[in-house]
Amino acid sequence: MALLICGWVVGSAPATAEIRHIYLAWADNPSTTMSVHVQTLVHSPAAAVPVVSVVYDTVEAETPGAYRWRATATGVDPIHPLPGRTVHSVKLTGLIPGQLYYYRVLSSMDAASTVRRFRTIPDTPQPLRFIVGGDMGIEELSQRLQRVAAAQAPQFALIGGDLAYANGDWAQVETWDRWFDHWDSLMVTPTGEQIPIVAAIGNHEVRGGYGGRPEDAGPYLRFLPQSPTTYYDRAFGPHLGMIVLDSGHLEPHGGRQARWLAEALQRHDERPFLMAAYHVPLFPGFRQPGVSMSRAGRQHWQPLFDRHALTVGFEHHDHMFKRSVRIRGNEEEEDGVLYLGDGSFGRGPRMVAGPRQVHLARRWYLERIESRGHIWRVDVDAQADSVIFTAIDADGVEFDRVSSAARN
Repeated sequence: MALLICGWVVGSAPATAEIRHIYLAWADNPSTTMSVHVQTLVHSPAAAVPVVSVVYDTVEAETPGAYRWRATATGVDPIHPLPGRTVHSVKLTGLIPGQLYYYRVLSSMDAASTVRRFRTIPDTPQPLRFIVGGDMGIEELSQRLQRVAAAQAPQFALIGGDLAYANGDWAQVETWDRWFDHWDSLMVTPTGEQIPIVAAIGNHEVRGGYGGRPEDAGPYLRFLPQSPTTYYDRAFGPHLGMIVLDSGHLEPHGGRQARWLAEALQRHDERPFLMAAYHVPLFPGFRQPGVSMSRAGRQHWQPLFDRHALTVGFEHHDHMFKRSVRIRGNEEEEDGVLYLGDGSFGRGPRMVAGPRQVHLARRWYLERIESRGHIWRVDVDAQADSVIFTAIDADGVEFDRVSSAARN
């Protein structure tokens, strides 16, 4: 008799290994590639690491052998702090932009996953939708907001750091397991498509939070390989350039990251919309604006954001809702940069009233703040005339909206 376990069809004999997680991200062009990450667990010390591959097609097939294309994991990373666990990264290339794909994961364990699906990003002028949030965790509010996020049918999810709240600690792998379990079951669109992850690093990915080394963020870096560095850029179709940054967790704001940022902004300068995502806000909604990492962001990044007319900076870390005025330099300006945040995609929102009340009058840069868990839905129109940012709470209520015109 066959059983269905964790999306896998297996026989009745005891398994020496299992697939623990399957999730999607990008290490390259979102229009023509997809990275399928598979975590396996081997339960017997004598068992070899399984060989993992993906079969895929533009139509669903009845059996794995009927799919036209197959790719084998080229990245195989045994996680030595976690005996028996391996991360397999299967990169699918040569994909058709804007195409729906069906796939199944195969392994040398003679098991096949159930059919899953994803859609690549169009490379022609078409509407683009994604959601943004940070500071998630694994509690009920995070799960409620993931359901709301998936219901928006986003083409990807941009997470601004602090995913599982495991603090770079391998001993907290069960926290990561619960986070991935929630993502796998909840972050699926109404039409059944998996939602790819685009993530920035946060302080709760790193042992010590700031100024760490790669080994201090081992679980995040090895479970979710996206780039050789913790800062990277992606082009989403012809209209949007996205910059993902490290706000001092493994890489300082200045130096080589700032030099890279200048080059990345220049690469995307002809696109109508140019956005950045990072964890610690330049213009915090809750913490004091004089904290060191916010000051470093304003020193090293803000002049570049201003010079290249950044559309928006997605900020997190402060666990509240925030919308700034439009800012250039240290002043409010009509054509300045918009800063949206501040990361409450599951972690309980901090109070903006009471003994530590944030006074709008004392923070010239704040347009609106609220103690409210939320995500941002981002809609770029097909003509690239404008982008609309909509804040949505855990009840699905759209409670704030702002738009920005295309960059000149």
